[in-house]
Amino acid sequence: MMIFAIVSKLRNIEILFQNEDDKQVFENSGLLRHMKSHLVRGSGVDMTHYAVTPLPALPITFGIACRMVKIKGVEDMIDAFDALLDEGLPIRLLLAGDVDYGNPVSLTSEFLSAACNRDQIEWRGFVDDMPAFWSQCHVACLPSHGGEGVPMALLTAASMGRALLASDTNGNRDIVIEGENGFLSQAADVQSLKQVIRSFMDVDLVEFGKASRQIILNQKMDAGSVQLAFENIYKRRAHRRR
Repeated sequence: MMIFAIVSKLRNIEILFQNEDDKQVFENSGLLRHMKSHLVRGSGVDMTHYAVTPLPALPITFGIACRMVKIKGVEDMIDAFDALLDEGLPIRLLLAGDVDYGNPVSLTSEFLSAACNRDQIEWRGFVDDMPAFWSQCHVACLPSHGGEGVPMALLTAASMGRALLASDTNGNRDIVIEGENGFLSQAADVQSLKQVIRSFMDVDLVEFGKASRQIILNQKMDAGSVQLAFENIYKRRAHRRR
């Protein structure tokens, strides 16, 4: 924040936010008094490439696609699934993502192989074909411990008509509307995560998926809208410099 306080006093500085929560933090701190700011929600998802596909056969399959690091909530997800599977809940978990070598908070391949040791939990490592991956899932998950921009993993799954599960943190709240297209869990809380997973047993996943795709359009998170937003920002900036 100190750096931004100094930068904010410079001339012709503009700052870009990807979600409303982060922008509000800066506004409350008074850091936006001397600079222009813009809100462009996410990096934009190609809704043609990530087109809607039919939901797969049961059991309800949850997918998480991210770097295999602790702060993404991967361990929490595995722990919650282990407990719910022990209770007999008919669910399945697919994990896509490689370990983050050199990152001190990365999970190891040995840990992941050992933790995913039952038929209903599968770690696939790096996945190149994400449309194919999300086509095998009913629900896309991101139980991260900290804030996100607007997570591309959730955007791509939402574009394909998937329900969403995410932690109640910055960025995730922009794409997950509680009870409309998904549910939010408390960050780093396995018990909360278990409760939220159970919530998906009693909802219309097709309707949740339709709502996910519509939220992208309503919030202008599609690639075309994001590109247009950036073009307008640069055009206005160029006009002010004349």
